[in-house]
Amino acid sequence: MAENSFFRTALMVLIASCASLFAEAWLRAGENSDQPLPELPYSAGPETLPEGDDELVLPNETVGAFTADLKARLEKDLKVRLPEDFKFVELVIELVENDTLPLKLVNRCYLWARKQPNYQFQHFQRAVRKQAREIGVEV
Repeated sequence: MAENSFFRTALMVLIASCASLFAEAWLRAGENSDQPLPELPYSAGPETLPEGDDELVLPNETVGAFTADLKARLEKDLKVRLPEDFKFVELVIELVENDTLPLKLVNRCYLWARKQPNYQFQHFQRAVRKQAREIGVEV
């Protein structure tokens, strides 16, 4: 019986890992593969998105399902632990679903924060706030 639960747990961990890798590969496929994301200092955050680059490439009926996956990915990959951090992720997801915050901006901030060695969620939070402020959205 214990052996069965071990394999079930191992399978769940493997599925979660594969889902995360697939999601990151899918996001990178939408980026221009010839130009890698820039390495930026902590205070700079990701680059400002060029005009016209904030269009949502997903059909409207898939946005809800995608943002549910995005929420899980942000919470897991950025190691969200505090209640106020979970609230921030909820707010970002709500703004993406309302088309107030571009999905591409969130994805770029996510990918940039993942490259940081420590405090990935804090990097993500700061980058999203900075980028959102630049396009006139208060987060």
